[in-house]
Amino acid sequence: MKKTIRVMLIATILSVCMLFACACGNLDPVTESVVGDTIPDVIPDDDVVNDVVSDAYESSSTLRDITIPTGEYNKGVVLVKYDGALTSSLLGDLDVKSVEQLFKGSKWHTILLEDGVDTEEAVKYLHKLDVFETVDYDYVMKSDGDTVDISGNTYAEDLTYLDTMGVKNGWEHNANNNKYPGGSADVVIAIIDTGVDYNHIDLRNNIWVNSAEIPGNGIDDDGNGYVDDVNGWNCVGDNNDPMDDNGHGTHVAGIAAAENNKTGTVGVAYNCKIMCLKAGNSSGYFNNSDIAEAIQYAYMNGASVINMSFGGSSISIAVEDALMDAYNQCVLVAAAGNKALCNYSSNPLFPCPVHGSNVGIFYPAALPYVIGVMSCNANGTTRSAFSNFDHAPYGTVEYEVYACGEQIPSTWPGNKYATLSGTSMACPVVAGIAAVLRSTYPDREVYSNKYIQSQIVNTGTKYVLVDHNTGVDAGHSVADLHEALTRIPTPDIKLYDYFIDDSTSINEKNNGNGIIDAGETVRLYISLHNRGGVASNVNVSIDTYRGEIGDETLTDPYFAFVNSTMELYDIGTYSVRESGEKYFEIVVSDDCPNDYLVDFNIRSAYENGLDENDEGTYISDGKVSFTVNNGIHLPVVIDEDMILEATRRYIVSHDVTIIENVTVTIEPGVNIVYNTDKNGFYINNYGTILCNGAENKNINIDFGGNGVIYPYDSGFAEFTYTQFIGSGSVHGDTFDRCIFTGVNAYGSSFSNSKFLSGQPFGGIVKHCQIIDTQNKVTIPYEYSNTVFEDSVFLLNKPDHQIRYVSRHLLDFDSIESIVQYKDKSYLVIHCVYSTRLGEANISLIEYEAKAFATWFNGTIATLSDAECAELGLSGYLYPSKGAEFNWGKSASKGNIIFETDTANITEEDVWTANERYRNTAIGRQGLENSAILGMDIVLDNYYIANSENGYRTNLSNVYWGTDSQSELEKMIVDYNVYGKYSTVLPEGYLTSPTESMWPMVSNVYILDENSEKVNVIGGNTVQFVVEFNRDMNVTVPLNVTFGSWAPYADYIIEGEWKTSRQWVGKYTLRANIENGIQHLVVSGAQAAEDAFFTAEDKTGRFTFVIDTTAAMAMSLQANALDNGIQLTFAQDDYDTLLGYNIYRSEEKDGNYVKLNPAILLPTDSTFLDENAEPGKTYWYTYTVVLTDFTESNPAGKVVATAKDTVAPNMYHTPVNQGYLNNNLVISCTASDNVAITSVVLYYRAVGVTEWKTITMLKQNDKYSATIFGSELTLEGLEYYIVANDTFNSISKGSAETPYTVVIKDASAISRKGDVDGDGVVTTKDALMIMQCINGDLIMTDDEFKRADLNSDGVLSSMEALRILQYINGNVTTLEM
Repeated sequence: MKKTIRVMLIATILSVCMLFACACGNLDPVTESVVGDTIPDVIPDDDVVNDVVSDAYESSSTLRDITIPTGEYNKGVVLVKYDGALTSSLLGDLDVKSVEQLFKGSKWHTILLEDGVDTEEAVKYLHKLDVFETVDYDYVMKSDGDTVDISGNTYAEDLTYLDTMGVKNGWEHNANNNKYPGGSADVVIAIIDTGVDYNHIDLRNNIWVNSAEIPGNGIDDDGNGYVDDVNGWNCVGDNNDPMDDNGHGTHVAGIAAAENNKTGTVGVAYNCKIMCLKAGNSSGYFNNSDIAEAIQYAYMNGASVINMSFGGSSISIAVEDALMDAYNQCVLVAAAGNKALCNYSSNPLFPCPVHGSNVGIFYPAALPYVIGVMSCNANGTTRSAFSNFDHAPYGTVEYEVYACGEQIPSTWPGNKYATLSGTSMACPVVAGIAAVLRSTYPDREVYSNKYIQSQIVNTGTKYVLVDHNTGVDAGHSVADLHEALTRIPTPDIKLYDYFIDDSTSINEKNNGNGIIDAGETVRLYISLHNRGGVASNVNVSIDTYRGEIGDETLTDPYFAFVNSTMELYDIGTYSVRESGEKYFEIVVSDDCPNDYLVDFNIRSAYENGLDENDEGTYISDGKVSFTVNNGIHLPVVIDEDMILEATRRYIVSHDVTIIENVTVTIEPGVNIVYNTDKNGFYINNYGTILCNGAENKNINIDFGGNGVIYPYDSGFAEFTYTQFIGSGSVHGDTFDRCIFTGVNAYGSSFSNSKFLSGQPFGGIVKHCQIIDTQNKVTIPYEYSNTVFEDSVFLLNKPDHQIRYVSRHLLDFDSIESIVQYKDKSYLVIHCVYSTRLGEANISLIEYEAKAFATWFNGTIATLSDAECAELGLSGYLYPSKGAEFNWGKSASKGNIIFETDTANITEEDVWTANERYRNTAIGRQGLENSAILGMDIVLDNYYIANSENGYRTNLSNVYWGTDSQSELEKMIVDYNVYGKYSTVLPEGYLTSPTESMWPMVSNVYILDENSEKVNVIGGNTVQFVVEFNRDMNVTVPLNVTFGSWAPYADYIIEGEWKTSRQWVGKYTLRANIENGIQHLVVSGAQAAEDAFFTAEDKTGRFTFVIDTTAAMAMSLQANALDNGIQLTFAQDDYDTLLGYNIYRSEEKDGNYVKLNPAILLPTDSTFLDENAEPGKTYWYTYTVVLTDFTESNPAGKVVATAKDTVAPNMYHTPVNQGYLNNNLVISCTASDNVAITSVVLYYRAVGVTEWKTITMLKQNDKYSATIFGSELTLEGLEYYIVANDTFNSISKGSAETPYTVVIKDASAISRKGDVDGDGVVTTKDALMIMQCINGDLIMTDDEFKRADLNSDGVLSSMEALRILQYINGNVTTLEM
């Protein structure tokens, strides 16, 4: 028998080895024409390395703090750049699931974090390791949300943009010159999008084929790192099927290169090939890691043009790296975005002087080496209302060109067609033009990508009106294929960038702070950007003339030029040239006033370097503006009393120290500015700072980049009516009536102050307003006793985190020693304790030590001082109660002696105990009579909701903005350390705000014409009632607005104060206001007692619903039916009536498109819009047509939302097995054509009648819910899932046919030796092992685990023998 078993085992092992060898063999390990007559034969290019790419890359990647996320990112994923083999040893102590190379040969790697690891903390940790070249977030972008009108008609005759953008003329020009009209099949356009329907009848013949790859053989034939990548790659699913599951990518591909086959539509480059690269998921979201891989794939596999109809407000450096690599080979084209934002700045806090706070930057379109495409109307005359746009041309952040992007018909998955609007549609038109240009000029040595880019951007003759109200023209044209093919490029130079050098080596008066100061001699360095053809003999001059050039009487008297001209010679096509070692040297007068604004005029004169017959001189003017400082620089040491006077400006340009017994008094109105170009300057205060402003005369302290005011030893500081701005921190004793913007404050007392961003730490925070703009507020700070009283938190963004951090005085960090004494074990643990706020509370220290001891079953030792001395122990806190220690202002160290039953405790045990101990909340209560207000509130502390061990945090004195328990259940959840959400219901919470709290909006409600409260309004007049918790100043007007998107200011409600605590406004709904949920915000209120106490509520927590699906607009009505939207209308009594036209728009003030193909007859009174997308909102209007074919003005507007007749989609993998007392996670993915409103899990124990429910929580497309282990029984569990949109639902399983989960006893499963699981180890168990070895029995997974005594994954006769020995008493344990 033994011999037989041995032979079988050897045969089995050999078989496994052979299979493994075969498997290994299949693994692919991750490792590192003719020139036209109208164009010159040779197009010189700029040979200067320092061009627009490297210049922009430096500004975007190296100058920002990459550890701070700048937008939405893929949680749980970190990108790192490392040149070499990346092993886990390089990641320090970071818990990760996997590390993968982003794509073959890339330095970039994707790190997948373990569940529960905070992504931002991981980025900071990896950055601090200083191992990697770059660490970055995997930012999320999305397609720009274009609207769909599905139709099966032929659209070729409706492609008006082909005329507007000179495409048809360009085709004709190329045909007449024996060139490719619709591009060459050798030119490939990479469509990086949601995939492409490569089987579509209009696309299938133009799909790129990787000829070096043999389809379906499972081998990477061409060695590019991708197996069977015949038509492209799916970077989302990491497979070779880039099929479109959204539709967006197919539509984009058709615009660029649909075949000219007399079917459906035709693309601009209808002969070029489409490389299908899927980087966006089914919902239209793009992770930057997938985008970077797709870009890398495109240029490594021969793409000439890359189309990117997506974007976002942030971009990973990995994507910038990939784009820079691709730039030398590919023309890069990207959509500018559909949010109607001016790119003046990326932050609404820095509004545009023309367009206000409606600002934002969209990447990758805004990168200077990418053609950013904006959208215009079909005629190319005005900007599309939805399109993002360029504030002014020639900036370092710029969109370059316009293309038609309204109502563009194109291909749709399943051999269908759709009409969409958006910059996503404008973008592939330009990509198609680029492909035709590259086909016409294939010689890359002569016609570089810069040349192609320049021809697209500079040759258009139609200029777009950007601002419909002011007529502002930003100087951008509509791309034109014919003009790009036929026009000789002329140079076009503009000032691109500049910087000032005031180094001390230039002049002894200079201070080198990077700011122009009176008396300095500075050097101005410039960069010029040539967007056109080669410029030669470039000469640049500077002056300060304020009138006509040459009128020296109007020059600025405070500036003189050492040299005012420089020669830069030639600048190549579409290139940037820095002045290098050349500069303008400027002497600033000593008596130049403070805050003096100076304009330096920069004039460039140059010639055409491409056309010898062009003898003209081109001139371009730019302007550089600076503010001159003439303030007082604070000295390095202040060693005598000093008064800072309100008439002067004071500058902190280095660390400043105030010595002991010296008082610095700061008068009202003083401005103190930290040098904004330098980081980290400190004012070290050993003396006294008295910073007392006055009402309407604040003291302003601008910390710039991370400035600090810090006290030492006897240092004292008080602040009243002081405004702190910038990025930094201020440490003081008392703060009253202060305003903090971006600055954190540390002190013992805060009162009557506003924290617009930044937070207070330490002491009492009484009657303050804390407005969160960073999605996270900490209450209170760890190691402090911060207590908030009568304060109000306004969380102005959804899904905020209130971090309620434990407040401990002790931190246990390591084992000092373990000693045996009098038959007992004693554990000496080293700890650090903090007493920043004064003398430590010994009883609290003892309480904390006891709390810590509970985590390893220990107690505080009861040794006497003499016994400690006998053991040689000294420097301990207990049992001598800290008598030997100095309780100073800084952290101290010491030891605490514990008695424990085990001497085998490890450092890891101490660390684990400390982590658990630190996650409990003890000490003083942190929130007393305060309010936390917001749309969704996340409590980031597991022990808030966990009363185990008696450490539950008390939140009973908090008002959450409602008295409704059901609303609280929806709004407040707990995010614990394991990453699971659960409902948190604070016990005894306040149901209304109190008068002593900071003034706040206590309630908003709506009254109808019958004075009854309503939440849904239509066309009738209603009253909005706003109530406050205390008396307000009724002489100050209140601002009340509402809207569907932040900042919720689309519509203004006019009203008046009825009492000092109640404001009422009337509003009649206009027909063109969109249906759906609206958010109401309030601002401008001032407390009656003090104007400093302002009340606002911009959280969006007050909502109501607009429903006007049957609204009247003059004589037009719209009603949603099952098969579309029906319009009814009546004629306006015209005598010469011919009929009607019906128009529709997707925006209330957008572009209205006629729906009826022929004029409706006078006898018609209805029209059915059958192409209305389910769940989509549309605006309609109609006109009267007379017999002379003249058309009336539109007869008003009406809005309606088509019925959502499409049920959600849901995918679910059933859960078959669970374990007793272990949490069970049920998950699914769900999507909808409009929106999922809820996904609900129904569950019950087998045999129980009633169903329980959990609303499943969403993360990306995934919904999940947790059933606690305490609810599971061995009888089993039944469940089903229902996904809902507004009108429809879909289920997986049902109450009648639910899914069934088998619940097992984990302890029984893991009982070694009891193979059959009957609770007793018998000879039957040994026999089962032998039967399994001989092939006579197939074990279940649970039986195999119990049989595998040595846990090596293989059964042997030795395990059967061990069981028999155990039964016979020969051994006492089954362990091997």
